[in-house]
Amino acid sequence: MKQVGIYSQRAEGLIEFCILEPNGNISERAVIQRDSHGNIKEKQRFDKFGKLKTRYVYEVNADGSITKRICFNSTGEMQRVAVYTYNSDGLLIKQENYNSDSGLKGYVVFYNDAFGERIRKEVFSACGVIEAIMVYIYDFEKRRKLDLTFDSQAVLKGVTEYEYDEKGKPLQIVYKDGKGNIRGSASIKTNAEGKRIMLRRYNAQGCLKSITKYRYK
Repeated sequence: MKQVGIYSQRAEGLIEFCILEPNGNISERAVIQRDSHGNIKEKQRFDKFGKLKTRYVYEVNADGSITKRICFNSTGEMQRVAVYTYNSDGLLIKQENYNSDSGLKGYVVFYNDAFGERIRKEVFSACGVIEAIMVYIYDFEKRRKLDLTFDSQAVLKGVTEYEYDEKGKPLQIVYKDGKGNIRGSASIKTNAEGKRIMLRRYNAQGCLKSITKYRYK
């Protein structure tokens, strides 16, 4: 499966999601605009009062993969820019992050296996010093099973575990620190097409933190 840019969700056709507090009140809402081909063009995030927080504008290539994401604040001032680079197979291999004055903040390098699955991510500072490493592990069905996060000294700092139902649909995500202590979790609900329609997040004690609902075109 081709990996496209961050937040593209092209295949899923996501057009809106709402984050709800445990009592059901909206804490945040995002609206996504797409072109006639289903490519993401713009995303707006609103706070619980309906006030615009941030606005993202996207540029895509002929394949529909995101090549640039520009973030603006509520008053229209540019805050940051991310530029994405792909290889000849259309796989994301680099993300460069710039601040509002076009200065490089840092960059991320992605590595993929022969099947096009992402297996590693390395985060660097602007001067090229490595800051973090993420390693992705899959099962025999090519489903993501583990994310391992290491710091610059290769010390394990976090583990993300993925669970699936008998049909292979995502069921639950568990977040742990480097020592195996649970930091939080999330349960996933999908529709008949396998698209995520609800995500419930829980804290380390198992108490509900938020609910995210997704709407598709």
